[in-house]
Parts: sequence; C-alpha cells; structure tokens
Amino acid sequence: MGLGTLAIGTSGYSMTGLLPAMSTHLHITPAVAGQLLTVFAVTCAVAGPILTIATRRWDRRRLLTAALAVTAAGNVMAAVVPTVPLLFVARFVTGLGTAVYTAGAASMAAQLNKPERRARAIAVVFGGLTLALLLGVPSVMALSAPLGYQGTFWLVAALCAFGGLLIRLVVPRTRSTPRRDGPYRAARINRHVRGVLVAALLASLSSFAVYTYISALLNHITGAERETIAGLLVGYGIGAAIGNSLGGRATDHYGPRRVLLVAIGLCATLLAALPVTATTVPGAAATLVMWGCAFWAVNPPLSSWLIQRTPQQTDDLLSLLASSIYLGMGIGGLLGGVVVSLFDIGLLPNVAGILAAVAFVVVARTDQAATITCPPPCEPGRTTSEIIDSTST
Repeated sequence: MGLGTLAIGTSGYSMTGLLPAMSTHLHITPAVAGQLLTVFAVTCAVAGPILTIATRRWDRRRLLTAALAVTAAGNVMAAVVPTVPLLFVARFVTGLGTAVYTAGAASMAAQLNKPERRARAIAVVFGGLTLALLLGVPSVMALSAPLGYQGTFWLVAALCAFGGLLIRLVVPRTRSTPRRDGPYRAARINRHVRGVLVAALLASLSSFAVYTYISALLNHITGAERETIAGLLVGYGIGAAIGNSLGGRATDHYGPRRVLLVAIGLCATLLAALPVTATTVPGAAATLVMWGCAFWAVNPPLSSWLIQRTPQQTDDLLSLLASSIYLGMGIGGLLGGVVVSLFDIGLLPNVAGILAAVAFVVVARTDQAATITCPPPCEPGRTTSEIIDSTST
C-alpha cells in the first residue's frame, strides 16, 4: 500500500516540479499552471466522501486496485491531450482515483494492525507520499527537460499501474467498516471531529500555498536554478520522511493532540521565517528539511485522533480527513495563485504562516480528553481499542 501512495503522491505532487516546463511549453503563466493542482485537489476533496459511500461494499483490495487504475488513466490522458482545457480534464480524472485510494489505504492499514501500532501503520501508508516528495517530485523535475512533461506523465502512469498490480498480488482481501449513515453525519455529531477536520484543512492550506509555487519562490528568494531547486526539494522530501515516521511513533506514545501542537507550531514558525532563513542555498536547505519534517508529522496524529473519536466510522472519517487535506491543497494553490498574480510571491510565506497559526489555535481549543462520541450501536463499558477491533473484523 505504501508503494501505491508513492504512485499516488508522485501523480499528485508532480505538478510542483513540472510548473516551469509546462508554463513554457503551453505558453501559460505559472499561476494558471498552478491551477492544474487546484483542480486535482478540489476533485479529491469533493469526490472522496461521495465515492466512499458508493464503494463501501467493495472489497478493499479491489477498491485500491481500481483507484490506481483510474489514476494511471488520468496520467496517460495528461500525456497525450493537446490542449490546456483537456489537461484540466485529465487532472480531474486523476483526482477521482486519488480520492478513493488515500482514505482507503489508511483505513485498511488501521484494520490490519493492533491498536498500539495503528498510528505507525498509517504512517507507513503516508510514507509513500513522503517518498514521492523525496524521489518522485525531484525526479519528475529533472526528467522534464529531456523527456518533456508528457514523458514524465507516462512514467507516473506506469508507476501507478505497477502499484495496482502489486496490491492485487500481495494485499489480502478485507471489507470496509459497515455503516448505513454517511460521513457528513459523522462530522456533524461531534464538534471535536469538526475541530480536527478544520485544523487539517488549515494546515494543508498553509503549506500547499507555498509548496505549489516553491520552485518560483526559491528562485525569487535565493536565485537558485532548476538543478539546485531539485536538490532542495530532495531535502524537503527527506524531512517529510523523517517527520512522517516520527509523527506516527510520537502519536502512539504521547497522543495525537500534543504531536499536532508541536508540528503545526513549527510549521507556522518556519513558514513565517522562510523569507529570512532561505536567502542562501544552505539556509533554504535547512529550512525545507525542517518544514517537511514538521508538516508531514501531522498526518498520523490527525488520522489516529479521528479513529479514537468515532471508531465505528473509520472509513467515513478518514475519507473526510483526506477531503479536508486535499481541499486545503486546492485552496492553497488558488490562494497562492492570487498572491503571485496580484501581489508579490515573497508575501506567500507570511500569509501561510498566519494560516498555520490559526490551525494551531484550532488544535489547542480541541479537547482530546473529552468523552468519545459515536452513533449507535456503540456499547457502554467497552474501550476504544475493543470497539475498533470489533469493527475491523
């Protein structure tokens, strides 16, 4: 499943590395090219809960394989279409597959592991996304010159197809947690769940407002060129891999709320300080490693917190979490495009730092110690772990 998220992540985040090449080849501005990521992310956000309901009776292995097949098809379409409008359609198709895979893989990881190892198991799934940042995005950026952006889309499609085949051969069959009510009710009935989802949206929005335009931003601040920026993105990926692993382990040990406060607090500080700390290449490298570590430590505690809150609605809530993250990604790309087009790209980190600070406040005001609430048939006297285990079998 981690390989699947590597394929999904490379497909989704590849736009960051391809923006300069696509802008030049298609004769569009970086702000317009950035909206290809926005379309992808908003599709993931809107389609995720809907497709979760539509496919809740599907075998999980079949679901994940189909999701990767759709993602591969979207990348093939992006490689062959001749016009910008059709490229937006291709990113829409890619988003449909990604919307299903992300929540489905995290849910399956939670079902297949014991309670004391769930956050780490989820971290392994999200580890594929960090590998996409570490290897996928810099590779795509480096290969865009000799292969063109079309060639890189072909490579990403092949990676998705290989991931789907591997899941079909290796991953055991398992079914979704059966629920009759949809994911939106799960968020309505619990204000703590809403707080977690809002924090996820704001944290994602703040980071992706900057990350979507990171190539242009680093060129603006440090004067770095394509090869140097690719190396800096590797540093961000290294930090992301470290943060994702630490986030899972720390959550299992200290609980999700503490980990989120530390990680989001660091994100706010690092983003706001980026125009000062990234004026040199070594400074930019150090900042990107720490930022990647802080932001990617957020996913495991967010997932774990939601599972603890309403364990009988794991699939539904993880779908909503993925939607919140992708919606933040989409709005972040849109917000970044507005700032780049109407103001100065150097303002992006300051705006993002403020949004991350708001996310910190939301987490701080969300009470982890409150009683877990879930709809019937929750049984009194049973622990969270017992409830999760019973719904996972």
